Amino acid sequence: MNSKHDIAQYMEEINLALQQDYLQIQSRVKQDPGTAGDQAEETWAEVLRKWLPSHYHIVTKGRVLGLDGTASPQIDILILWPHYPPFLLNKKLYIASGVAAAFECKLTFKLSHLKKLFENAKSLTEITNSEYCKRRNKRKREGGNYSYEEYHRIFDYGLLAHSFEETIKSPSKVTDKIVELDKHIAKHPNQMVDLICVQNLGSWSSEKYAITSAPIVSENNTYSMSYFPFPSTNYTCLSKEDWNVDSDVYNNFSPLGSFIARLYTKLSRTDTSLVPMKEYLVSSLSAGKSSSSRRLWEDLEIPNDLWRLSEVNRNRGDFFLYDFTFLGY
Repeated sequence: MNSKHDIAQYMEEINLALQQDYLQIQSRVKQDPGTAGDQAEETWAEVLRKWLPSHYHIVTKGRVLGLDGTASPQIDILILWPHYPPFLLNKKLYIASGVAAAFECKLTFKLSHLKKLFENAKSLTEITNSEYCKRRNKRKREGGNYSYEEYHRIFDYGLLAHSFEETIKSPSKVTDKIVELDKHIAKHPNQMVDLICVQNLGSWSSEKYAITSAPIVSENNTYSMSYFPFPSTNYTCLSKEDWNVDSDVYNNFSPLGSFIARLYTKLSRTDTSLVPMKEYLVSSLSAGKSSSSRRLWEDLEIPNDLWRLSEVNRNRGDFFLYDFTFLGY
């Protein structure tokens, strides 16, 4: 039997606590579903407080306030950037540009929850469009690569759940539903759901490529790369099914651990101080391999200046144009 990494052992303590918390809340949910839901949210908020740097603010039950004064529906948990004004922390209307990530919480995850999640993701993009345009245009004026700003909402959005309903037999069933809803609801990569974690099932993360690449095999079996001026995206799933039983990576993996590593990855796009910890967590918690399903946005042509900027990478024949790639791990 291979040994478990120390960090994975610490994560296992949280996993066991979540499982016990689920049983305790579930035993009372019929008596008082409102309190049960509140407790589930507070449990997840505490997990985030324990795993994110202490200067991040974790708050529950708040609405996102757009620049034009439009407010979102209530969101269960919000992660606020360290620079968020202390005076406004308990106001329950949170300035969009101060939000790092936001999550809905479910005690028992159902596939039916996903439709509302995707609709909310699209709505949040629309509410924060002014902030999105300001951020993208600022980066564009600076003359650099603004493809991240082009294809991402100003903060990440997703769902956290203790457990799942019995009719969900495997993570692939969730992946299939995610892909279906993404195709029908998301009209731009910045409207995607970013992160989902079902503690005892799997974790899902969005991945985005500003430029689509594909290997071309010649008649003599040599490979070359072909590039297309439109983005492609996918949702990757990590679960125990991805690993060989009793391998180191299998023993170190948990859906919660892979979610935490991917959350660090996404936050580190803006807060680069998180990069060293992100890299360590991805390695120690087995969060770097996944299955995926690809969506081609052929009707969404990449801006001409970004296409020109990628020319050096394309001429090298890079398999991934890493400067234009935003992976979830």
